Amino acid sequence: MRHPKGFIVVLVAVALVCIFCIGHGSALMPSETKEELQQVQGENQKQQEEQDAQASKPSSQKSVGSVTAIGDSVMLGAAPAIQETIPDCVVDAKESRQVKEAIEIVKSLEQQDTLGDTVIIALGTNGPFDVSTGQDLIDQIGKDRTIYWVTVYGEYLQWQDESNDAINALAKQNYNVYIIDWAGAAVDHPEWFWKDGIHLRPEGQKAYAQLLLTSIS
Repeated sequence: MRHPKGFIVVLVAVALVCIFCIGHGSALMPSETKEELQQVQGENQKQQEEQDAQASKPSSQKSVGSVTAIGDSVMLGAAPAIQETIPDCVVDAKESRQVKEAIEIVKSLEQQDTLGDTVIIALGTNGPFDVSTGQDLIDQIGKDRTIYWVTVYGEYLQWQDESNDAINALAKQNYNVYIIDWAGAAVDHPEWFWKDGIHLRPEGQKAYAQLLLTSIS
């Protein structure tokens, strides 16, 4: 089929215009549009970098598995802060509790199937104890669990060193027992304590709970 010469000229002209537009497309974009596009691309990149940085930060409430905390009145006062900081933690704390009393507590928790894989002990504030009594408690908890013992602190507590010596001895002779050094953390923060130098104000409760989390994580 033959086409008129005019048709061919128009077709060629259209083709040349298309080629020119493709080859010079960037030149046809207004400078304002280019600047806006670059700005959007920059903002998208910045947003992505911020999202990546946020994703890499550790959560303020970490999941540390099955945790049980056994303690005395110091832990009892801090129990809400502990459960907020370690949400899955079972806290069993009571005023005036002695180390020897904790053996029956452990037996009861085992029967209830609420004794965690990680056990935090915070005892020794209400009186000194010997290493053999502490060892009986550790044996009852068992070698298949990880145990953290919180050191004793009291500004006027006469048996602090005696209790902490026993705690440190137990950590040395048991591979699954570790120290949470509350005494070392607390000594420089009198503002954490009420007048007795043992029990905790709200700020101290939060610091106590955070130390537990940091130590077991």
